[in-house]
Amino acid sequence: MTDHPTPELIFLAYSRSAETGHMTFETIRNVSLHDRSARQAEYLNDVYVDHSGVCALVSCYAGKLKIVRIQDGDFDSDFDLP
Repeated sequence: MTDHPTPELIFLAYSRSAETGHMTFETIRNVSLHDRSARQAEYLNDVYVDHSGVCALVSCYAGKLKIVRIQDGDFDSDFDLP
């Protein structure tokens, strides 16, 4: 997760080249978390991933939590908790 002023989740894929042995990260998806009307969180800007890897809880705005559903290691959907 990147920080303010434009927070976003970045999903990365890790790979190693069979020919050269070089290790690389590739961006597979960016998910914007930006919300113009929300106040930035002072103390908690973090992502908590469920131990099963199926969902993540994202906090970057005061009083607002976002649930991100993950399927096969990639973004599936997201929604805000009321």
